[in-house]
Amino acid sequence: MTRDEFRKKIATPDGRAELGLTLTGDEAAAILADDTQLDQLLADIQARAAAQERDEDAAVGEPLITPTPLPVAPPIVAVEKRKRGLDKSEKLALWIIAGVVAGLVVLGVISTIGHQSENQADSEDDSGASEPYVPPTPERAYPLEVGYHDAGNGLEWQFGVLSDSPDGCSYYKSCVIVKLKAFEDCPSGVYVEGQVMDASGTVVGMTNDTLPSLMAGQDGRVTLGYMGQGAQKTRVTDVVCH
Repeated sequence: MTRDEFRKKIATPDGRAELGLTLTGDEAAAILADDTQLDQLLADIQARAAAQERDEDAAVGEPLITPTPLPVAPPIVAVEKRKRGLDKSEKLALWIIAGVVAGLVVLGVISTIGHQSENQADSEDDSGASEPYVPPTPERAYPLEVGYHDAGNGLEWQFGVLSDSPDGCSYYKSCVIVKLKAFEDCPSGVYVEGQVMDASGTVVGMTNDTLPSLMAGQDGRVTLGYMGQGAQKTRVTDVVCH
């Protein structure tokens, strides 16, 4: 959204409602008359929209597991066995399928061996360089820390690395580490739950862990482990302050 577009929106009640602003006409007029306030408000709204878009992207972590050979894609084998010649459309389709399969193979190798996805325990994408700082807003009294997701209830979380836990993944066949920050007191504990999925994205199990308490200003961590077979990804579904 350009500055001029933003100026037009906050000049009308409908435009302010569309942006989620509760400004009165006089307050809007004061902001329009002050370029510094106008630029700050535009930056805050854009930062809030960016944070909301990141939160809507499902957090998917990929635990440390032993790589397994990837099967040969049946569509390519089936086409190679056809005895008649391929027309132009079939050749094009074959190239497209081959490209897709090659891409999936590369992604599979990276995610299985390097496990570098956004929300995985050894994620590089959750590093400080990947997430901007989001200042407090009227709806959230505390800042969204770099790389963290807003869970509500005064809690923020992100995936950590296995070295963040002294026990690593020693009790499970696969696991991810979830780091927590508290901005409000959770004297009765914090509950974290996740879904465990196989390589196709099908949910194959559930996992959870708790902290006995986490007070404002404290950091914590939990381990979402899984003892079953076929685990490839873990998605955090619930972070609750009691």
